[in-house]
Parts: sequence; C-alpha cells; structure tokens
Amino acid sequence: MSISVEISDIISGLALIVSTVAIILNYQTSQKQKTLIELQTMKEKEEAILKNKANIQARYFKTGLNTTKLKVSNTGLAEARNIRLTFTEDSGVPLIKGDLDSKFPLSSLEPRSGVELLTASGLQTPAKHLIRVEWDDDFQSDNNKVITLTL
Repeated sequence: MSISVEISDIISGLALIVSTVAIILNYQTSQKQKTLIELQTMKEKEEAILKNKANIQARYFKTGLNTTKLKVSNTGLAEARNIRLTFTEDSGVPLIKGDLDSKFPLSSLEPRSGVELLTASGLQTPAKHLIRVEWDDDFQSDNNKVITLTL
C-alpha cells in the first residue's frame, strides 16, 4: 500500500494551514477589540461623571508687593452650589472676617470662575493652615475637601 501525494493534496494542506493561521489571528484581533471597546466604554462613563462634577480649589496669590488674596475657584465642568468654607478660629487663617462673611456661603460658582477673598497677615500668622471646602453639584451633595494653604 503506497501513499501517493498529488499537487492537490499539497494545495489542500497549505490551505488548511493558512485557514488555521487566519482563524488564530482573527481571534486575537477580536480579543484586542473587546478590550478596546471596554476601555472606551469606561472612558465615556468617566467623562459623563466628570461633566456633573465641580472641583473647588483654593490658593493664595499675590496682587501687589505686599498684598495677598485667597482665590476659591471651580476647576470642574459643572456648577458648584452652596459652597462653604470652614476652619478653626485658632488656625490663624489670615482672611478678613467681614469679607468672608459677605461672600460665603456662596450660592453658586460656575465652571472656570472664582471668588477672591481679602487677607491680612502679620508676623504671628502661620505659614500653613487648613481650610475645609464643602459644596454641592449635579453628581452629589455634600462634597468636601481639606486644602492645605501656604502663604
């Protein structure tokens, strides 16, 4: 019993090998596409959440040679509402109480906007202090953040 190999058998064998390689590559590509689709979906969900979040920041900046102001700003993409600043009386925060009381609690703060507060510091004013900022936005109520400020 002899086995004879003809050209059609060789072509069939090569076609089987090429088909197997194509199936393997197709499977690998589909797995990569699934991963990319999952990542894209996660990114879109995160972007949708960020559109509803406000992000309140606070920092000191110099306006003149010896003048400093505190700027509270919204760097998020959504409007912040009911913004409140709290700190302990003995923390040495150099804000002018009258200015603070006239502006806070702030009813709303649009994205990329801010409010400035006057400061009055002396030799006894600590260089660092903490301010707790609380606000509401479309994502959730009672967001809060403790910010370390440095003069």
